[in-house]
Amino acid sequence: MSDDEGGSILVKRSKVLHYGSLEDAEKLRLGADKGSVTTATSVTEAGKESGHINITDGGHFDLEASENAMHAVALAEFEKRKRARTIQVSTDDSEVKSNLRQLGEPICLFGEGPAERRERLRKLLAELGESALKQRKEDKQKELKKKDEDNITWYHEGPKTLKEARLWIAQYSIPRLFSELSL
Repeated sequence: MSDDEGGSILVKRSKVLHYGSLEDAEKLRLGADKGSVTTATSVTEAGKESGHINITDGGHFDLEASENAMHAVALAEFEKRKRARTIQVSTDDSEVKSNLRQLGEPICLFGEGPAERRERLRKLLAELGESALKQRKEDKQKELKKKDEDNITWYHEGPKTLKEARLWIAQYSIPRLFSELSL
């Protein structure tokens, strides 16, 4: 639908310009309503009585606590970024992958290249601290030592009846073994 089809005609309004303050005109208008010119204090009092102007008895809201918390969060974020910039990460992609694996993170995200992996490792190390990677390595070594200790062969002395039973089995089975082998 075009503007021609609507049949509506737009009329431009002429601009009304006021020079100076409108305060005098407003006082005259209010004075005409009440029959006299009012003062600013009476207008304020009328606003208080009607409930449009709220004046409390000195209560205040301290914003510093919330500002300090936000400030502390921002400072922590800046410190983390600063640490991330100073952390040395290897350029060898296989080493970066092994470090991510040691931290328990996925070694490759979808569409992620070696540079993005390095940045992700750098951010993780900034959050966890560089000691986290060393701690993980130490934990893995402790687990391996514990598994090796659990896998040690050990002996203990059994009762005499066990020894006698094993001797009887050996005396019974060895002659039969020789007779089968000689056939």
